[in-house]
Amino acid sequence: WGRLGWVWVSTLGYLLLVHYSSPNTTYRFYAEVTYLPLSIFVATPFLFEIMPSIGKPQWWLIALALLMVDRVLVIRSNAPTFTQRLDWLERRIGEARQQEGGKRFYTNTYEAPMDTLIMPWGVAYESLLLTALESPDSAATLFIQEAHNKQEEALRTPDLFIAAFDQLPARQLPDRYFQLGSGLYRWIEE
Repeated sequence: WGRLGWVWVSTLGYLLLVHYSSPNTTYRFYAEVTYLPLSIFVATPFLFEIMPSIGKPQWWLIALALLMVDRVLVIRSNAPTFTQRLDWLERRIGEARQQEGGKRFYTNTYEAPMDTLIMPWGVAYESLLLTALESPDSAATLFIQEAHNKQEEALRTPDLFIAAFDQLPARQLPDRYFQLGSGLYRWIEE
């Protein structure tokens, strides 16, 4: 009973820690990520206490295979959401390059489709990685400016890479992967 008690205490303690530290989490997939360590709390005693007493592992291998297939199907069912996000980024940056030229663009949360982007804070990095897939000199970035995170001065500073949580000189990015060159951020509208 002592070990079972430790499983319950650690599980409930972890859940309290997660929910008190971020009670207003609105992003479903972000909340799910914080639940992943719970599998360790449950699987460890299961592996060391219950599995040895079961005997033949044949049906456990089948159960594990079914669990893996289930997880792959869940990932596959969520793929369209994230594919739409990448498609929008690719299309929007391509249009901005044709209309405005340059490699640095910004817009705000009112102009961007937030139901597609889900979490705007990652767009600057994601767009940089996505556009650099073709070649390092094709790298471009799109910064989504949130109302509470105005960075007007930084947007007027040449040669910066701006993201929601940091700003750094573009020369600090690994030149082997990202060649943003020099320039200012340009406003784009939807």
